[in-house]
Amino acid sequence: MTSHPITNNELLAGFTHPVQHAQSCFRSILQAMSTPGCLIDLTVELSPPPAISSAAAAILLTLADSTTRIYLPPLSAELCHWAAFHCGAPQVDMKQADYLFTSQRPPLASLASGSDEMPERGATLVLDMAIFGQGRHYRLTGPGIAKDQHLHVPFDESFAAEWQINHQNFPRGLDMILCSGQQIIALPRSVCIEEII
Repeated sequence: MTSHPITNNELLAGFTHPVQHAQSCFRSILQAMSTPGCLIDLTVELSPPPAISSAAAAILLTLADSTTRIYLPPLSAELCHWAAFHCGAPQVDMKQADYLFTSQRPPLASLASGSDEMPERGATLVLDMAIFGQGRHYRLTGPGIAKDQHLHVPFDESFAAEWQINHQNFPRGLDMILCSGQQIIALPRSVCIEEII
C-alpha cells in the first residue's frame, strides 16, 4: 500500500466552515468581553497545532488577518506555519504585537498599551492555561459586572499589582483573554482586579 503526500489542507486544517465559525467565535468573544470573568464556551470544533489551545486558535483565526500583527511562541514552527497559512498575519516581537498568543505570561508593562489619542492600539494578550478554577483567588469589579465576580486562575504573585497599573492607565492599556480547551474568560482593561488572600 502506497501513501500519498500530505497536502497543506490536510496538515493545516482550520475552520471547517470559515465564515460561519468565525462569526460564531466573534460573537462569543464579544460576549466574554462584555461579561468579564465569566466562563464562555467556544463551540467551534478545531484541531490546531499542539502549541495552542482550541480556543486560542479559534480566536487567532477569527481576529487575525494580513493587517494584524501577532506574536507566537518562536520555538513552535508548526504553529507559526499554521497561522501564516490561514491568516497571513505578520509575526512580530511582543512589544509590537496587536495580539499575543502564548502560554507564558509576559510582564504586562512590556506590551503595547496604546496612547491617550489612540487607546485601541493597546495589545490583547491571549493566554493559554491548563485549567480554570484553580490557583490564586481574584475579585473582579467594574463595567459588565453587576456586583463582583470571583476568579481562580494560576497567575503568579505579581499579576495583581501589574494589572492595577494597567487598569489605572485606562483608556490606555491592554486586554486579556484566558483560554483553556474550548473555553475563554475575558479581562478587559476596564475591569478592576483584586487578589483575595
